[in-house]
Amino acid sequence: GKSVPSQRLSTGELAVLVQQIAPFSKQRFTIHAGKAFANTKATVTTTTLQNGLYKVVLDEKTGNIIRLERTGISPNIADSGGLNRYSYLPGDSLEKIQYAGPAKISMKEKGPLVVSLLVESSAPGANALSREIRLTAGVDRVEIINTIDKKAISAKEGVHFAFPFKVADAQVRYSIPWGSINVEADQLQYANRNWYTVQRWVDVSNKEYGITWSTPDAPLFEVGRQTSADMLGGLYDSPKWISFTEQHPALYSWVMNNLWHTNFRHAQEGPATFRYYLQV
Repeated sequence: GKSVPSQRLSTGELAVLVQQIAPFSKQRFTIHAGKAFANTKATVTTTTLQNGLYKVVLDEKTGNIIRLERTGISPNIADSGGLNRYSYLPGDSLEKIQYAGPAKISMKEKGPLVVSLLVESSAPGANALSREIRLTAGVDRVEIINTIDKKAISAKEGVHFAFPFKVADAQVRYSIPWGSINVEADQLQYANRNWYTVQRWVDVSNKEYGITWSTPDAPLFEVGRQTSADMLGGLYDSPKWISFTEQHPALYSWVMNNLWHTNFRHAQEGPATFRYYLQV
């Protein structure tokens, strides 16, 4: 007989807020006709999302996240250029880097439980790009759902989503199977530093605040800059492989590439979704 918050989404699905289910336990929910119960509220405008914990503001031209604030904990944690920025490298040269076209932003979910903004853009290397940024009332998490409708391109290319966080004096740690390590400090001398492979999360924090970035669909990331660029020919040219990673709060999610001459399909085509979760 206890009501829980729910909302009918734009997709027709029913969102229900389920909390505090203990391990090896169960809860039973029944669905009844009538007005949805709501005891907390998330709000959305044309460029802003809020859920009582987070305030997220999008740039109206690019759709990138230009403000990310956690109430009472952090200042704006989004650096210049904005978070969740799409970039495309034809070949592997940073001099030729391209970005998504002008954004069309619409309100997809209007609350009170779930709110989201849908950013639709043209994008180099793709037929279309959509990025949904979503908050749930009272839930300590920012959700990002990026979908690329990829063109089949056989020439060398790379696709990234950039997350330049603004955290002064940050240390970067990331999860590995059964543990976590600090970037650079915990690495062997000749380990790969051009990019890293994460198990579940990357944490960018100083002594006062920070952000945990979870990437369940794209395990490769770079620290500080796109160090996977200019790697063609690296097999025979060791200076292309960096030997030291400086601590830096900017993360680059490397979601697609076909730089390597190996025995698998050399072009990626069709829709692919990459989810990210942020917690300050």
